[in-house]
Amino acid sequence: MSLSHLVCQYCAHRNHAAEAQCAHCGAPLTTPATNSPAANSPAAEGHSMLTEAAKGATVAEHALADTARVATDTMQSVKGAATVANNVQRLFDTMLPKLSWQAVAVILAAMGLGAFLLIRSCSGGLPSMPGTNPVDALPQVVRSAASCPAAGVGNCVITGTDSLLSGGLTGGRDLPLSVQVDSVDQVSDVVRRWHAAGATVLADGAVFVGVGPSNTVWYADTRTGLRIETGTFASRMAAQTFLVRAGLIR
Repeated sequence: MSLSHLVCQYCAHRNHAAEAQCAHCGAPLTTPATNSPAANSPAAEGHSMLTEAAKGATVAEHALADTARVATDTMQSVKGAATVANNVQRLFDTMLPKLSWQAVAVILAAMGLGAFLLIRSCSGGLPSMPGTNPVDALPQVVRSAASCPAAGVGNCVITGTDSLLSGGLTGGRDLPLSVQVDSVDQVSDVVRRWHAAGATVLADGAVFVGVGPSNTVWYADTRTGLRIETGTFASRMAAQTFLVRAGLIR
């Protein structure tokens, strides 16, 4: 063994030769005289055996301490889990007997209604042509004749003297047009209301075209969400003539 390091006889820690005590356990350090006769004597051998036994005892002591610490942590975790389980069980035991089947049915119905409203709001609230000016979807002849707001949504007007209304289709009156883009679901609901109102149906597919009881034009494209409603024409035939001239029906 090099004299630059001394090994503690009690804990086997390697120390610098200049140190008088072990830096790990504090035991006194001695330099073994390996070449002396005393080193090979029975007393020296007995001291060596005692030293080895002390080392083993120290290692066993550390192992037992670590085992005890792990066992303590495990028991605390088990106790915590048991406490949570007991609290949950007490909650169920306390509340469930107080709930009648009517209360449970009401809770389930409320949950179902909330889920339905959430799905409905996410799937059917947006127009099918976001950011599109509805007037741009009108046939060219109608766009040229109509005077519309800058935003393109709202009431447009075709003057009574425009060639599109020639022949007295409105009796010389200006014709208001409501042009807007709705969601596909909203347009479908509107078409159902028009049917229920007694419209004279001229087309009823992806595009609905009809004349209302007051000789107004009802137009809806369920694919794009475009919806048009007009003011009153002089007659049902006048309304149909306008639809053909405007290119809204063939």
